[in-house]
Amino acid sequence: EQQQQVYLRVEALESALNAEHVTCAILQRDLAAAQLLASEPGVHGDVQWQARCTVAETTLQRERAAAFSTQTKLLQLQSELERQRSELVSARTHQEGLAKELG
Repeated sequence: EQQQQVYLRVEALESALNAEHVTCAILQRDLAAAQLLASEPGVHGDVQWQARCTVAETTLQRERAAAFSTQTKLLQLQSELERQRSELVSARTHQEGLAKELG
C-alpha cells in the first residue's frame, strides 16, 4: 500500500518534471526571440525591450529552479522506493529462511 502510494507520487512528479521541461524549452525560445528582436537596429537600447528580456530571463530562471526542485523530490522518492524494495526483499528472504527451518 505504502509502496503503491510512492509509485503514484513518482509518476506524478515525473509528469510535473516533463511539463516543467517543456515550459523551460518554450521560455528559452521566447527569450531567444526577445533577445534577437532587442538587438535589431532601431530597437537596440530600447528600455521596453530590455525590460522584456529581463522578465523573460527571470521567468526562465524561476522555471528552471522549479524543475530542479521537482527533480530533487523525484530522486528522493525514487531512493525511498528503492529502500522499501530492499526491505521487502530482505523480509521475504527472512521469511523463506524461517519456512525452510520449520518445514
